[in-house]
Amino acid sequence: MGLGGKVLDRHAPGMSAPVAAIRVKRKLTNRLIAARDAPRLGPHMIMDMVLIVGDGALVQGREDVITAFGAEFANPSLLSCVHTTEAVQVAEDEGPAAEHGRCVGTWTGGVEISGDCGLAPDPRSMAPRP
Repeated sequence: MGLGGKVLDRHAPGMSAPVAAIRVKRKLTNRLIAARDAPRLGPHMIMDMVLIVGDGALVQGREDVITAFGAEFANPSLLSCVHTTEAVQVAEDEGPAAEHGRCVGTWTGGVEISGDCGLAPDPRSMAPRP
């Protein structure tokens, strides 16, 4: 358990709708990353997001994160980058969901593998209310 909610890993049968939605969004953002399309990543980020990059530096705010992705995508030594979701923790109160996984970046000259953890808005909290 985490964030007061359930932990559903990638092997869980009967995945909840919020977990499935977060996993679908991860697949979409991986396709945008593979296409090196930084501007189209924007709608999938909150305005005040914070990204911790490989050297530990912070990139704050959606526009700066998009700019950082664009700079990485322009680097000719970057061959690919894939984020894999291993578990999603959904809060009972529809607060942010925690996504845990790994990121594999392939560069000319090597591969970097890092842990990957982030918070995602629970899709239930973004649904229109009657």
